[in-house]
Amino acid sequence: MNKFDNDYLREEKLINCYNNCNWGILFENNSNTRYEEIHENLLAMELYSGIYLPIMFYITEYLVLIENIDIEIGEKAGFHNIDEIFKNNNFPIFYNKLLPRLKNINWDTNKVKKWNKEQFRLYTTLLLFRDLKKYQNKKYVMTWEKECSEIVTIYENLLSRRKNDNGRYKILQRIEIVLGNYLNNELDKMIEGLKKLFDYRNDFIHGSFFYNIQKSINDKSTSGLPDIEWEFLKYQTKILRLTIIAFILFM
Repeated sequence: MNKFDNDYLREEKLINCYNNCNWGILFENNSNTRYEEIHENLLAMELYSGIYLPIMFYITEYLVLIENIDIEIGEKAGFHNIDEIFKNNNFPIFYNKLLPRLKNINWDTNKVKKWNKEQFRLYTTLLLFRDLKKYQNKKYVMTWEKECSEIVTIYENLLSRRKNDNGRYKILQRIEIVLGNYLNNELDKMIEGLKKLFDYRNDFIHGSFFYNIQKSINDKSTSGLPDIEWEFLKYQTKILRLTIIAFILFM
């Protein structure tokens, strides 16, 4: 395959990407390299919007980076009007406040060596938070409690201050302190949901989740598979996101 063929295929891919886009957003490049600003800007957008955006391609002053060629029809429909979230003055204010704290959040050896303890806690939390993207539109009966487990791990990474400081009571207390002033009207709901989240996590990692499936099969002669608690998981991801934002702004 010669260079002309490569260029042609790349142009075809770019056309496919463009045809599957609904909207775009333009950012000023305030980063030190051509790649860092992509990660930082996308993270700011996702923290603000509360969803993981299906990016098709990026355009910088140096090059075009193709992220996806296509997305599913249902996924595309779900993000069709999401641009409305960014069409107000709140996003620029949010972006300008958070961006200075989102610098250098890339797993690069030279950068990691320079992180202090608080930066390491925050940056690894943000990297783990972005990894939750895999659960946004794909939740399965046998693995949805794994998502609960990963959310709890992120809380423990962010809010544990020292070794053996990740007990449920302490973590819940710190989340309540961080978000208490913002969620007064739903504080009880938040606490009860977090307790349930930790219970699900403990059942999953200690094997009780799978034992209960077996017991249910024996008792009822059914599949014994639990229902996926979509709304519960959605709410827990929201609380995690708000906790991270508050931590960034006031740490």
